This record gives sequence, C-alpha cells and structure tokens, in this order.
Amino acid sequence: MNIRKKFAVLTTVILVGIYIASAAVAAVVYHADPQAPEASVTAVSAEPDYRVTISWARVRNAYAYELEYRYAYEPDKTVKITTARTSLKIERIKGELFYRMRTVYNRERIFSEYTDWMTYYIDPLYLEPAIPCNLDQYDQGVKFVKPNWETQTFLFQGDEKSVKYYDCIAVGPGMDKDIELELQHNLETIPAIEIAVTHFFNFPTGEWTVYYRPSICDAVLQNKKIYNNDDLLKVYDETDVWTASTITVI
Repeated sequence: MNIRKKFAVLTTVILVGIYIASAAVAAVVYHADPQAPEASVTAVSAEPDYRVTISWARVRNAYAYELEYRYAYEPDKTVKITTARTSLKIERIKGELFYRMRTVYNRERIFSEYTDWMTYYIDPLYLEPAIPCNLDQYDQGVKFVKPNWETQTFLFQGDEKSVKYYDCIAVGPGMDKDIELELQHNLETIPAIEIAVTHFFNFPTGEWTVYYRPSICDAVLQNKKIYNNDDLLKVYDETDVWTASTITVI
C-alpha cells in the first residue's frame, strides 16, 4: 500500500474515531442533563373549580414530565402522573401538599433526578357563619329563635348543598369561657329544618352566651355527627365559624 493510501486510511480511522467519541460524549451530555424543572404552585382555585394548579418551566429536549405528590391529610397515598404538558390540575385537599418532579428525556424512559420534595399549604374552605339569632327571656326560661336556617347552602365541587345541621353551645355563669373546652361537654347538634325555635329551660341568672355554627355533617346519631361524604372533610373545616348571641337572665 502506498503512502497516499495509508494516509487516507489513517485519516478515515481517525475521523471515525472522533465521530464515535463525539457521539458518546454527546450521548452522555444528553442523558446526564439532570436539571429537572423547579415546580411551583401558581394558583389555588376556590369553588366551584375545586382544583390545585401546579405548573413548571419547560425543559429543553424533554419528552415528558413526571410529578409525584401526596397530602398530609392522606400521608400513605402518593400519586404519580406523567404528562407532556407544563401544568397539572389536581384534587384540592386542605392542609400541606408535598410534591416533586423529574424530567423524562425520551421514550426509553431516561430520567433526570427528582427535585427535592416541596411543600404548599392549602387553606381549608369554611361554611358561611350562621345568621344571628335572638335570645328572648320568657316565663319558663330562654327562647332561642333561629331565622330561616333551613335556607343556608354552600358549594361543593360546583354543586349547591344544603346545611342540614347546626352546632350549638351554651356558656353561662361559672362555666369555662374557653369555647374549645366547652365543645367537649356542651355541644348539641340540631337539625336546621326540624324546629324553628329551641327552648333553653331553667337558665340560672346571669349573662349567657349561645354559640352556633353550620355543620357539614349528614346525620346525627345520639348527638354524634356522621359524615357520609368524606370528601367534605377533606376540603371544609368547621372550626372558627361561630356566631354568638347573648342574654342576661334575671
């Protein structure tokens, strides 16, 4: 083989070697581009949309994105979703939401590293406070007049639901003023449409306060509230929505 042919062969071998090495480096660079997008919650919608929106920046050469999330309300339940989009709408559950994601680079399921777990707090929804009531003294005690409670409604997943029950607590002289302690002893849950007037008999003299609030329970058995629709408890909170009426019994 003459020198010219040997040089041509050597040049070809070198070029092929450079191409293979470049391809290998490119493949390593492509597969090892491990920077997953930093997901960020951009909106938490109210009723009736009833969704949490998670969105993130588009990643170059991404084939899809894989999102994992769980709620503190259901700590043993982790959901994984793969999408080619750059946002997702997921179920709204009150409390802390934990989420992370990674990039899928091609159909062979080559992934980036996961982001760290991130946290977002979702406020619970509350029922509207009850309409203020009148407390009137009469010859047998105190009369508690409820104004059209049976008409109060609230939204759940876009549907209108009626408030069926109300919680009531009477706090008077010598009783603990801490409403949370009184909840353990004096709470009564009464139907919204069964009676229009509740009579509090034999109130001792002094100043009394009756606290009341709408309840999201579906039924009451031996004054214990029953929640048939567990999804309501995932979204709504019954605390801190008390209305108060006062009367001085003489």
